[in-house]
Amino acid sequence: DDLPLLESRFLAHIVWMTEAALVPGRQYLIKQNTRSVTGSVPHIRYRIDVNTQAHHPATQLHLNEIGLCEVALSAPIAFDPYKVCKGTGSFIVIDRLTNVTIGAGMIIGLSDQEENRGRVTPEERQNRFGQKPKTIWLGAHRQDLAYDLERRLFNLGHAALVLEDASLVPHVNLIAAQLHSAGLIGLCILEDRPPNLEDGHIMAPTELATADDLLRWMSEQQILLT
Repeated sequence: DDLPLLESRFLAHIVWMTEAALVPGRQYLIKQNTRSVTGSVPHIRYRIDVNTQAHHPATQLHLNEIGLCEVALSAPIAFDPYKVCKGTGSFIVIDRLTNVTIGAGMIIGLSDQEENRGRVTPEERQNRFGQKPKTIWLGAHRQDLAYDLERRLFNLGHAALVLEDASLVPHVNLIAAQLHSAGLIGLCILEDRPPNLEDGHIMAPTELATADDLLRWMSEQQILLT
């Protein structure tokens, strides 16, 4: 007569355990006992001062900080509030790429706010993909490099698309604008670069010859945020 809750959204206190901040919207792996699902923190209600217990507004959680967060999962899990049952009321947060534990959570209960059903904002896309939308011109005849970079970005959790069809040249501004609206990075290897490119385009230095070189450069340019 005391069944657990079965939901994909709840409130929890999260203790953050790594130098890289918890960013709302970013995808993590949430593990509760033997169940692991992808999830994110859509919203941090507040950060808790561990000395005074005061509540402070927060847009991120940094190392050793504790916050009351809304957690949204890709699939429902069976859970109890932590004060009712520690085993089903606790979870850990795992980095999806390194498989390292980066946070721990204690479930409070169901969220008292409905899931945001408004339009997805540019900030939400930026947080989800860990990148700023940009069209990067790599230069013609660099197909292997472009696809190698696309694969590396994908494996790191980013989202990019190679543009190589010559028929796209007259429409490159329009196509790039659509990619930017979706929060994506365009990797352009078209031979003819139109002279009237709009904002959001950048030329990659020609001396960057490997995907590793380009990844470092993209981080320096603050195109990649993680």
